[in-house]
Amino acid sequence: MEYYLLFSCSQIVTKELFRNAVFTAAAQAKRKVRILHQLHQPNDHPINIYHPEGEYLKRIGVVC
Repeated sequence: MEYYLLFSCSQIVTKELFRNAVFTAAAQAKRKVRILHQLHQPNDHPINIYHPEGEYLKRIGVVC
């Protein structure tokens, strides 16, 4: 079993797009991947509801 931490710190990449990119890469590599955890930016990086692009820090921990 292999464990990977995947990160994105781009406001252009949404949570959904990031997760889809992980799934697409796993499918292309013919690997079965399970998400162990998803983390978002800490409290010192608040997200303004009028600026959803401010949610730019994302991390997914997977095992395959």
